[in-house]
Amino acid sequence: MDWLSRYFKGSSHRVSEGQYHGNYGDYGVWNERSSSWDALSEYENEDVDRAIALSLSEEEQKKAKATENASTLEEDEQLARALQESLNAASPPRENGHAYQPAPLLFSSGFRICAGCNTEIGHGRFLSCMDAYWHPECFRCHACSQPISDYEFSMSGKYPYHKSCYRELYHPKCDVCKQFIPANMNGFIEYRALPFWLQKYCPSHEMDRTPRCCSCERMEPRDTKYVTLDDGRMLCLECLDSAVMDTNECQPLYLDIQEFYEGLNMKIGQQVPLLFVERQALNEAMEGEKNGHHHLPETRGLCLSEEQTVSRISRRPRIGAGNKITNMITEPCRLTRRCEVTAILILYGLPRLLTGSILAHEMMHAWLRLQGYHSLSQEVEEGICQVLAHMWLDSEIISGSGNNVASTSSSSASTTPKKGSRSQFERKLGDFFKHQIESDKSPAYGDGFRAGNRAVLQYGLQRTLNHIKLTGTFPVNRCKRALAEIAVKAVLAVADLERKDVNLDLIKVEVKVAGRLEDTELINGIVVDKDMNHPQMPKRIENAKIAILTCPFEPPKPKAKYKVDIDTIEKFQTLRQEEQKYFDDMVQKCKDVGATLVICQWGFDDEANHLLMHRNLPAVRWVGGVELELIAIATGGRIVPRFQELTPEKLGKAGLVREKSFGTTKDRMLYIEQCANSRAVTIFTCGGNKMMIEETKRSIHDALCVARNLIRNNSIVYGGGSAEISSSIAVEAAADRSTGVEQYAIRSFAEALDSIPLALAENSGLPPIDTLTAVKSQQIKENNPYCGIDCNDVGTTNMQEQNVFETLIGKQQQILLATQDNI
Repeated sequence: MDWLSRYFKGSSHRVSEGQYHGNYGDYGVWNERSSSWDALSEYENEDVDRAIALSLSEEEQKKAKATENASTLEEDEQLARALQESLNAASPPRENGHAYQPAPLLFSSGFRICAGCNTEIGHGRFLSCMDAYWHPECFRCHACSQPISDYEFSMSGKYPYHKSCYRELYHPKCDVCKQFIPANMNGFIEYRALPFWLQKYCPSHEMDRTPRCCSCERMEPRDTKYVTLDDGRMLCLECLDSAVMDTNECQPLYLDIQEFYEGLNMKIGQQVPLLFVERQALNEAMEGEKNGHHHLPETRGLCLSEEQTVSRISRRPRIGAGNKITNMITEPCRLTRRCEVTAILILYGLPRLLTGSILAHEMMHAWLRLQGYHSLSQEVEEGICQVLAHMWLDSEIISGSGNNVASTSSSSASTTPKKGSRSQFERKLGDFFKHQIESDKSPAYGDGFRAGNRAVLQYGLQRTLNHIKLTGTFPVNRCKRALAEIAVKAVLAVADLERKDVNLDLIKVEVKVAGRLEDTELINGIVVDKDMNHPQMPKRIENAKIAILTCPFEPPKPKAKYKVDIDTIEKFQTLRQEEQKYFDDMVQKCKDVGATLVICQWGFDDEANHLLMHRNLPAVRWVGGVELELIAIATGGRIVPRFQELTPEKLGKAGLVREKSFGTTKDRMLYIEQCANSRAVTIFTCGGNKMMIEETKRSIHDALCVARNLIRNNSIVYGGGSAEISSSIAVEAAADRSTGVEQYAIRSFAEALDSIPLALAENSGLPPIDTLTAVKSQQIKENNPYCGIDCNDVGTTNMQEQNVFETLIGKQQQILLATQDNI
């Protein structure tokens, strides 16, 4: 009966399915289940019968198998001892409030299939977890293939792991200290990562002064020692391998960049001295330089225009004990002014590609000054210089070969230029420097580069430089995408899509000579070229209730001629009290209806203005009639002609009313935003001069008309004169088929249609007749009606590929009006 006794006294625990917790590791939990006999009721009869049969068999074979029974007894005693120890053991550890229990075992009834070996489990011990049954020896770690017998296990996907194996595989390690990155106070694993190099490190290393490479910006690992330059900068060993250390060593690179500029037809006529300097010498030279812009917090290059004495590095330093730079020799160099540029200074100790990009940047500064590009804005000058530095890096990476500086070693202080392909790290380093230029967030270097790069990609370098010399800015239509989106959003805001109509009177275009064209914005409300009446009135009002008045804040004046005689002080005081009482009544009526802002078409008396300020009722005066109507439409208010008619229902509502100043003159304008009725909007345009903003205003009006036409009829024809050329060919064919005198009129109509593409070609600087003839023959030869004038010099005449199109309704109106004028 030993088997039956073991059956009743055995463990009745099960292994639970693993649960997911945490970010990087999902730990399974062993949950305790009930130990009652009722839990096995479904197999009760079958199990008891089998137990009785087996016990009788054991009695019959007891003498023949004494040795085997002895071993079985020993196994029973060990199992009982293990169960007793598990019951007397201390409570298992807890995590997130759930207890972890020992791995339980059940005795199978003989029909379960092991998910590991895919065989029947039989009447032995088994595990139940992960929605399956397992032999204890088949439930193995997916990494080390050893059985899992711990209280807890981790899961990744559908595979179980030992916690230690999972940690080794999936827990992130710090690339600096080589330790597992610890979890924060919330239990999440938090780390920092360089976006380009993908170097992960603990957040604490940003505070413990872990050195960074001054070139690639990677942190110094604990098992690596960076080289320390004499000015405190650190240089990693990979960047040191191609670092340029003195002036003589940079001369081959200087000649390469000069050839690069000559290849762009931008030869620098003057021989500009090149000096390698330390950080302190560069900062001193920067303080003495009056011209130019500098990229703070650290400047790596400088184009000098003033006479100065600069300390340059004359001999390459050595790497001494502790990876520190030693034996650096410097000498003073007196710079005299012979032209607009006296010298180019470059910070020493940087890799060849970074040194070359800085040199290309500073040489562009020199070229601009020598070519007479004066008084450029910081965004334009630094932007186009960054474009040239980016172009040089791009050419070097694509070429894959050049004058590479030989590797640096502590045992040798001299280098020998050599030809050959760059290492993989140096190519990646070049991509990193390009990424730095492209992702720079500074207004001058970052935004300037992106604006300049767009202009160069669209118009080419020479046309962009010519435009900069004439206007001091990048080509104006650098903002065409933003202006087009603003125009479309404005039209959609006021459009009646059911009727397919747009009231352009609801779109106000306001211009101001201040700021930049990029500051153009769409306001879901109204902008008024006015400010608050009194300087002490609030400049920002939230949830404003606006009283829109066409009656003045002043006492009524009789229409007939009158004369008032005041001969005593008492009469004057009486008159003043009556006038003040009249003002008090007007202000109090506005306050009683709940108005928090008064907008009036007429002026205010000084006393009324003073009284409004003391009663904390902001007011705006001399607002035009058209603007009042737009404010009333946008805010849902009513224009009130008399104070007696003012009621709370007639007040307009706006979420925000604010006053904004522009330019150096601090001109102020009033913004009425977050209106109750968004069907009235304002396009506010800024610009450097009146001509620019007027041209921009005209372009925005044209864009609004195009968007309106598309809502009325969304059919399009392709532009660039392709529709006129195609129509002209068809009309000429009709003239050829006509036999009477009508053919001359029809042919004249075809010639009139050609005037549009002729004007486009002439305005684009192309030979008009030759261009029109070529495009017309191309249309006939290819039977392609989409061929037009390539005004943007893209390289293709296919307007479908260029995405140039016009609205059909606009083209119909043009031809119809031109035809009617000539009838």
